[in-house]
Amino acid sequence: MQFVLGDTLRIINQDSENHQLGLLYIPANSSASLKLESVENMAVECSFQTGSYLGIAVQEPVTWWVRIKGYFFAGFPLGTLFAVYSGLLVKKKKDETTS
Repeated sequence: MQFVLGDTLRIINQDSENHQLGLLYIPANSSASLKLESVENMAVECSFQTGSYLGIAVQEPVTWWVRIKGYFFAGFPLGTLFAVYSGLLVKKKKDETTS
């Protein structure tokens, strides 16, 4: 599971048994939460299923600057390709109509 720095993981136990997820102890018919305050990858033991582990990845949030760079790095080359190919299609159609 992937989370962003500052998210809160909330586990709701609707079973009649107590469970544990890593450091969280969740009594029967209650809930527990964990504030994810550092960037890390965790593998935590989960008692909801016997012998089960849960992978938790906490990442930095995506900033506006990163989004803008992504638009430029993907948008300009893709726009250029569309412009070139649409120009070729228009030229091909003109050649077909004049013939």
